[in-house]
Amino acid sequence: MKLANVQRIWIFCLFLLPFASGYTGTIDEAWGERFDKIQQRVANAIKGKCYVQFSAYQQDKHGLPVDNLDEVAFHGKVKFVIKQDSWRADTYMSPVITNPTWLDVAILANEMIKQTKDTHHVYLEDIEATGKQGEVTILEFVMGS
Repeated sequence: MKLANVQRIWIFCLFLLPFASGYTGTIDEAWGERFDKIQQRVANAIKGKCYVQFSAYQQDKHGLPVDNLDEVAFHGKVKFVIKQDSWRADTYMSPVITNPTWLDVAILANEMIKQTKDTHHVYLEDIEATGKQGEVTILEFVMGS
């Protein structure tokens, strides 16, 4: 594809796509507004200081964040376990919970950050199953920095 065609596509996406979706600002402004609303919901649900930055949201067809905080993140009984390492001063184990939503996961991730004192890896990007203890699935937070 010629460079001129790539530039035209980029200009369309950057400038015209937001208007086609009914939004009057830029994609960056729309992205920021949606992200801020999601993050504010997380912060409002947390008692005390909010360290976690929720990044496990879905995206719409324009690449804008979609609030999925009320969706179940994992079905069944789960427990989050994070072991002490060079970044974490302590091991974290959550209580067993059933069918946690993404908001529940964000709250637990914030507790993990406080307990382990790892304030470098604060972006909750996903969760990952690492094992089972009877009927309880052991999960880990996938955290970014």
